Amino acid sequence: MENSSRDINLIAHRRWLKTRLGLLKCIYGNKEHKGAIKDPGTLYFDVFPTYKQAKMVAWDILKEYSKPFDVKSHETELTVIYPNGSKICLKGSDKPDSLRGPGLDGLVLDEWPFHDKPEISTRILRPALADKKGWRLKVGTLNGENHGWDDYQACDPASRYLIKASESGVLSAEELTDMKKEMTEEEYLQEMECIPIHFGGQVFKEFDEQVHVVDRVTLDKDWNYIVALDWGLSHNTAVMYCAIDFQGNFIVYDELIDNDKPVDYYAPIIRDKMTAKYDFFVPPDTMKKDKFRQGIRYSVFEEFCEQGLSPIIANNQVHAGINKLKQLFASNKIKISRNCTELIAGLKRYKWKEGVDEPIKIRDDEVDSLRYAVATYYSEAKKPPKPATYHSSEWWDLEEKAQYPEDKESIWQKV
Repeated sequence: MENSSRDINLIAHRRWLKTRLGLLKCIYGNKEHKGAIKDPGTLYFDVFPTYKQAKMVAWDILKEYSKPFDVKSHETELTVIYPNGSKICLKGSDKPDSLRGPGLDGLVLDEWPFHDKPEISTRILRPALADKKGWRLKVGTLNGENHGWDDYQACDPASRYLIKASESGVLSAEELTDMKKEMTEEEYLQEMECIPIHFGGQVFKEFDEQVHVVDRVTLDKDWNYIVALDWGLSHNTAVMYCAIDFQGNFIVYDELIDNDKPVDYYAPIIRDKMTAKYDFFVPPDTMKKDKFRQGIRYSVFEEFCEQGLSPIIANNQVHAGINKLKQLFASNKIKISRNCTELIAGLKRYKWKEGVDEPIKIRDDEVDSLRYAVATYYSEAKKPPKPATYHSSEWWDLEEKAQYPEDKESIWQKV
């Protein structure tokens, strides 16, 4: 907090409260750096990898810390305005245009190693600090030897910090021992001891955001629908909403990513969202009876059944799912809605372990969920649905944002 450098870099383990540090820096500054409550009319950005993540992780904390100062909170803009006119705004680098324009007195790049567009730092945000001589704080947990690790190594040694769980004292030795039992060695070393994993090659080299990510999805109730879930407790739960159209194209049109939520949180959302008939795929580990209710063991699978859903155990053959996904990308038979920001980011960071024919199991929840959907759907040898009376490739033309044509006969003639 007291470092006077304009460019500070912090790598720290999970649960070290890095986000809170960044927000406190924006609120208070220090003797050399401006802060919202002591410098009237100043502006600060706290930028996360995605706008959704900024809202989920930091918005409630920012409001909590700002409450004593009688601020005005703007929920839709994730902005607090202090009585002296200063502002703190939460942003996402997945929306780079929202970062352009204003000059900044201070900037926090939260979870910096996980930003998929690191060029925003130099092209957009660094110039925004120039006229006000603003400060910049990059914080995060490592994500391999990527731009986050490069920036840390390039930073002035007097202005960089690396904080390991075994040295910080934030988490108890007992807790760390338990985490070692549940996490892979690679996960623990990177997430808790800040030792970067040297990633191998990208798994889905066939994935091209310009080709496979689309702006609009128009659905038909007669398509086949899939909800695939990767259950998590120590990591995220990821839900992918998928459809297969009349031409056999695999469409991912929405996602739900959350953590530390029970089954009765997810089940109503899935039920309410799915109005058409659908298959609900869940991984085999949901069958583990690792919960207790009135002295009786029960599983997540049973909980979903109690909630009125009909889960199907997914095909968890990792390489089969990966290979089928690679085929879909290569043949351009898969489209992903642009609002599935976490899945898109996950596909980019999904890497092979160096020298080993298996993927690295770190922040892979979104991709695993999609893998369950693809592997299970095709392993059951299902065919695309057939339209009742007519057939048209214009049922979904996402690039041109086509709507359903009302005159079915004219469509048939056009085809």
